[in-house]
Amino acid sequence: MMFRSSLLVVLTALAGAALPSAGAPEAGPGPNGAAGYLWNPVRRTADNHPLRIKVLVLNYDPKVPSEGGKKLSEVFRWNDSRRLAGRYEQDLEYASGGALELEVVEWRDLDEIYAQKDGFRYTIEEYVRNRRAGKGWRENLEAGYPQILREQGVPDLIDAGKIDEVWIFSDHFFGLWEASMAGPGAFFINGGVYPEIKTVRPFAFYGFNYERGVAEMLHNTSHRTEATMNRIYGEWKLQAPKNNWELFSANDRQSNGVAGVGTCHWPANAEKDYDYGNPRTVQSHGEDFLRYPKLTGENKPVSRTTWGRGERPDYHSDYMRWYFGLLPRAPGWNADGRANNWWKYLYNFPAYDGKGRELPPAARLLPAGSGEPQTLRVAYHGPVPLDPASLGGDDLELTLASGRSVSAKLVGASDSKPAQYLVGTYSFTLPRAPGVRIRLRAGKVRDANGKGLAGADLGGMN
Repeated sequence: MMFRSSLLVVLTALAGAALPSAGAPEAGPGPNGAAGYLWNPVRRTADNHPLRIKVLVLNYDPKVPSEGGKKLSEVFRWNDSRRLAGRYEQDLEYASGGALELEVVEWRDLDEIYAQKDGFRYTIEEYVRNRRAGKGWRENLEAGYPQILREQGVPDLIDAGKIDEVWIFSDHFFGLWEASMAGPGAFFINGGVYPEIKTVRPFAFYGFNYERGVAEMLHNTSHRTEATMNRIYGEWKLQAPKNNWELFSANDRQSNGVAGVGTCHWPANAEKDYDYGNPRTVQSHGEDFLRYPKLTGENKPVSRTTWGRGERPDYHSDYMRWYFGLLPRAPGWNADGRANNWWKYLYNFPAYDGKGRELPPAARLLPAGSGEPQTLRVAYHGPVPLDPASLGGDDLELTLASGRSVSAKLVGASDSKPAQYLVGTYSFTLPRAPGVRIRLRAGKVRDANGKGLAGADLGGMN
């Protein structure tokens, strides 16, 4: 199943055309037809391409035999995961102004309760009884995420370029982390960190709760943003904000009268945690971030009416959209050494180091697949999407110890569109042997700007 927003198609087309001048707020049609939402369109340049993220959804919503086979979410009249996923995609894409394109490429409805960290699993009847009684739960609930990911074959899908991240839907007592990361180089994004998962690149995954709503899903993403940007900037001193990330996160109470956009829990005008509906008005430079990186320090009055919309506003959800609508997405590099587009750090994090510096595009030989001894897979990754049309039969040179060499024939690519992570599959005629070396020829594989990757020794046969 695939969720694609017709609204995004319009926004994406507009984002590639003439755009309003920097700092001019736009009142777009809204992510779900509502009027008046802030729209901050991305400006596309050679270093500012949209980020396409392919998603696998694992929806753990088991049937309850004693309730006539109704799903757990139906028994307790919770939300429908598909509706949540669709709304979340629309809201986040809209708020990004076209900087982010989410695509659910596979949806799995799973009739089970997954295992806890120690291997324990509730039966569905036990779970329903405990839920109704409000007691009976084990202590220190934590999902066995490494087992879940392996059971569902996620590492292979990540390596093959078929997916980029995972959304896991379940309920609170399944043992949820809000946002987690796995694989080599995984770092904290407000949940578990699992570097032991064997993949060639790190990947993020969410724990979404169908008892809650889209606001909480965006909330999880806001915490992911905070953890990522804290890593990039190295500090987060809200009491005396100085760097750009601190200025973005500043709020009146925690920042001694200096208010920017705010944090996940503290909007610009908040007086306590989760204070999204406070009518108090403060002076905020939050919307100055529409001009980023050319900040002027201009303040405007801000209150819940700044983000709350409609006759019955959902201040939590509306604030999250306002927050992400102001998250920088400009081209180029800031004087502080970080990218002006912070969405890159959130969704193309393997292309940057821990201080936000860009890493060069690279190619890597993937492990051989079983049953195909005459096939090679090479993963290409970089800060600019790679062009699958540039892959061809002369990308790779295979050389025997004797000096004899041949080119590998391209069989196919993992994607038909430019992607930050692209896998090419090649066939060859030389015998698979330790003495065979594989080299990427310079300039053959190109990014979406037409720039070729440097030549590289990819190693020997594996």
